[in-house]
Amino acid sequence: MEQKIIWMRFFLIGISALLAISNTGCKQVDYQVRAKYIYINETGSNISYTADWQDFNVNANDSIIYETDDDGPESIKESDFIPPLASCDPCAVFFGTELCDTLLIEDENSPLEIENYQSRKLGERYYEFTFYYTQDMIDNADQCK
Repeated sequence: MEQKIIWMRFFLIGISALLAISNTGCKQVDYQVRAKYIYINETGSNISYTADWQDFNVNANDSIIYETDDDGPESIKESDFIPPLASCDPCAVFFGTELCDTLLIEDENSPLEIENYQSRKLGERYYEFTFYYTQDMIDNADQCK
């Protein structure tokens, strides 16, 4: 009986030691990752999106700023960011009231892809991304149906 109690104590000490060892070095730390997205409309047409994306509507010759503040890794570079409009893919955009286009991530000069933004580092894990709506985008749009 006494031997059984001794073995039980060793068993509990062993389990406690394993739990203590397994919890060390496994702590995941999240860091604050911030981004400022600036959308500049260089055209004479209002740019608008469907209801779920109206935060990104930009009046003619105007701009908007959209900021994000998330948890992320300790080290991050510009190409690791995903613009907020990326989850709109495919995304209907309206230029004024008569012209429309469907934006895809793979489109050249689409606000859905981070490579189409000008970027600059503002601080540690803090970047600014600027996208320009240009007359070329309007020239490539179709009449709305």
